[in-house]
Amino acid sequence: MLNPASGEMYQAWIKLDNDQPKDNYGNYKLKQMNDPSFGFDLKQTMDLFNIKDLADPAKKEQIVAAMYNCDRAQVTVEREG
Repeated sequence: MLNPASGEMYQAWIKLDNDQPKDNYGNYKLKQMNDPSFGFDLKQTMDLFNIKDLADPAKKEQIVAAMYNCDRAQVTVEREG
């Protein structure tokens, strides 16, 4: 995202706030969470799952980049048993 006042770029996530009532036009309000100050680390969270593709650093970066762009990423999940 771009700060219009300073021209500086920063990272943020935006989500629809379904917990709040809709505005006068029937739209949900947006909730912006600046990255990483809101406490969610995508790479750390991904490491909690048995995703085989994360062992390859190049593939891991591709998956992370896709997720940051709100794209789907196909992965292989290993499970026990």
